[in-house]
This record gives sequence, C-alpha cells and structure tokens, in this order.
Amino acid sequence: TGGPVTGSAGSLRLGSHLPPCLHISRARRSDPRCVGEFVPVGDVPSAFGPVGILCTGLDEEALGHLADVVDSKLQHVGHVPISLASKQDLRRPLKDVLGTMLENDSILPSTPASVEVPLVLLSGLAQEDVSAVVQVLSMQRGAGLLPERTAFALAVPKAMGKSLLQVCSEVADDMNANVRAQSAD
Repeated sequence: TGGPVTGSAGSLRLGSHLPPCLHISRARRSDPRCVGEFVPVGDVPSAFGPVGILCTGLDEEALGHLADVVDSKLQHVGHVPISLASKQDLRRPLKDVLGTMLENDSILPSTPASVEVPLVLLSGLAQEDVSAVVQVLSMQRGAGLLPERTAFALAVPKAMGKSLLQVCSEVADDMNANVRAQSAD
C-alpha cells in the first residue's frame, strides 16, 4: 500500500514505502511518518487558489516532463498553466505570483528563481488530481527526469501573504527534517 514519499528528498533512494506526502503550510500532521508540515496525499484539503502549477528551480527539460504529466493526467480539467518563477517573484507575496500564472504560462523568465530545493506548487486542483500528478512526478524524480530534491506543495490560505522565498524556505526546511527523520529509521 502507499507509494514513495513525495515532498521529501531521497525517499526513493532510501527505498521507503511510506504514503505519498505533500507539504501543506501550517497543516495538521496526521501521519507520524510525514515530518514537519507534510501530510499524506489522502489528507489534502479541497482545492484552493487559481488553477495552475508554480515551479522554482526546474530547467526547461524538467518543465517539459512536468507538462507531459499534466497533459496526460489532467485532460479533464482543461488547460492548467505551468509557470516558472523568476528571481523577482521570490520577493512577491505568493498570492500575487499565483495570480500571474496564466500570463506567465510556459514562459521561461530571463532570470529564473534560484532556490535550495526545487519546488512544484500545485494550486486550485482537486485531491484526486493532486494525487495523480504527484505520484507520477515522484516516479519521474526517481528516474532522473526531475531533480531528486524536488519538493511538492499545495497552495493554502495561510501561505498567500508570505513571500515566495519564505514559502520555498519553509518547504525546504521541512523537507530536510523529513529526510533526517527517514535516515534515522
């Protein structure tokens, strides 16, 4: 039961068979195997925010793999914009960055955001859609099609006023704690 942990680095390398987990800012942790603010995918709250996927730290090839997954798994949703954050976006509130996903869809910024941990932040998608996308992307991460340290997170109301940099930092901190906890097992 359950697949590899998503939202934490190294889980496939460690051979973990934990339930898929996502980072959800200030969420209640319902599974002791998901450290920090990660929760099992099955505990994902209802859709919040504009429909789209905001990324940091991915190159053009990884974005192409992401787009292929979105196209195949979310056909029923219609067009799902995929936006790569710029360096300038890191200082902006998450709400504002998410609000520009459609206009920045499939555009590579001249100065992409550089972050410690690449991030795929899903917004406005139903639980079953989040689960479908994250499960495939976690396998791609393990196969080298996405950076191994890629984290997956959801847009939630409490994160909207935070800068994108703060959101990325919180996800990276929790992901690192999750990796340390798995290594200790």
